[in-house]
Amino acid sequence: MNLVFKRLGLKMNYCELRDYIEILNNVISEIERPIINEELFPNMFIYGVPRSGTTLLSQILIYCLDVGYINNLIARFYKAPFLGAILSEELKIPKEISFKSSFGRTPLISDPHEFGYFWSEMLGLKHNNTHNISVSDFAISRSKLEKMKKELLSLNYVIKKPYIFKNILTGLFIKEISSILKKSVFIYIERDPFNNAVSLLLARERLYQNKNKWFSLKPKEWKELKDKSPEEQVAGQVFYLRKEFEDKMKNMENVIKLKYESLCKSPTEEVEKVLSFVFELTGYRIKLINQVKPFVCKKFDPEDFPAVKQAVDKYFSE
Repeated sequence: MNLVFKRLGLKMNYCELRDYIEILNNVISEIERPIINEELFPNMFIYGVPRSGTTLLSQILIYCLDVGYINNLIARFYKAPFLGAILSEELKIPKEISFKSSFGRTPLISDPHEFGYFWSEMLGLKHNNTHNISVSDFAISRSKLEKMKKELLSLNYVIKKPYIFKNILTGLFIKEISSILKKSVFIYIERDPFNNAVSLLLARERLYQNKNKWFSLKPKEWKELKDKSPEEQVAGQVFYLRKEFEDKMKNMENVIKLKYESLCKSPTEEVEKVLSFVFELTGYRIKLINQVKPFVCKKFDPEDFPAVKQAVDKYFSE
């Protein structure tokens, strides 16, 4: 949160920054948006199970394609994001992508941001603990959907380009978002279940120093998991969230599925798959402006995590 203030040479603690950002957003929330009558550009929504590669995918697509995205400056304007986009353009914030992240958080002011406050509000999240929420915590309304449409199209209006958004919550509302944005494209990424589950377990240890404490989105079945071992919890988290996302994707033609392992091995090929899919679906041709080299695919040894391997095998063989 202090990226912007660092850029301005100001020193404030986290609570002070958060309070000022909240005051700012309350002031700007009622500013009139541009009047937009037509959806001119496709918008892309990246999602997947936590720790499945969504951040890397967003960084690669944003770097390689001529698109807009929510950077760490725009994200501070979560109640009027088009103003943040205007400011970002006026300040000529470069499209510099660090390809670094920590639990989805990125270091540079130009890096992509998950835009959690915005999506939580738009999707009707009942509380603010975004690292410990359940699929069942959301209560989206038609009025929120219409407001979302206005906000997202205003971002397109500012830069006259498609936008890429990355937040796993959007994958829970594919049908609803598609109903208001006819050119929307959803990009779902999957990771090997064992490696995904181990990454979730390690995230618990790194973030909380406690592998018994739940990390990130809970499936509907989390109450069945809460009294099980941490290893079985993360295996069940991967299994049930994948099942949830598959259910949301059913009969939706605007979803493309990618694999984390393929993305690391051949990122340019995966980017070109997305480009072709967007063009075939919407008729809009997005320009490829950069290419990237392959990335190291993070894998774990089953011998180091035998309990996770056993739990994953149990869930995925049923």
